[in-house]
Amino acid sequence: MLEAAIKEFAERGYAAASTNAIAKDAGVAKGLVFHHFGSKKDLYLAVLDHCLETQTDYFMARVKRPYPSDIIDRVVEWGAVKLEMVYRFPLMHRLLITAFLDMPAEVKPEVDRRIHAITERSWKLFWDGIDLSRLREDTDRRKAVELLMVAMDGLQQKYVEQYRQNPGDLIARAHEVYQEVREYMEILRYGLYKRPDQGI
Repeated sequence: MLEAAIKEFAERGYAAASTNAIAKDAGVAKGLVFHHFGSKKDLYLAVLDHCLETQTDYFMARVKRPYPSDIIDRVVEWGAVKLEMVYRFPLMHRLLITAFLDMPAEVKPEVDRRIHAITERSWKLFWDGIDLSRLREDTDRRKAVELLMVAMDGLQQKYVEQYRQNPGDLIARAHEVYQEVREYMEILRYGLYKRPDQGI
């Protein structure tokens, strides 16, 4: 039932999703769905929890230890695992994006609590052991980190679109894609322009 519900909610969104379709796809009576989950809202929240737990477990199993202390190395390595997850769990990814960006008022408070909790845990983990000593002293650290995150999100979206039709190609080219991401991040690491005091 959970797999059928993930498919329905991911493809149709919460408001348009049909419990009849979920029951039919799962091969069970509709009454059994409500017996286990109580309501469409409770089913959706159970599905959301399942997706978050599955992806969190997958991520924690895949990231290398010890975690890189260099912030750019960590963004690149963890971003590669996140990109892998998009293709490993495409319907879950679609459902979570919908939950984060477009949620009906009926379930928004519960979804917001989950998003807040996962964000707090993620940021705490991300900052654990990070060394910011190599950042320039005249750089706003918060903005530097935001820039890295925006860049990584943009690259992830680029590869999602590039390999949407043939996701197997991404897996085959994983090492090449990883190196390409590192090249982009090295540009951010050392900047685009020479500084005036370096002689232009």
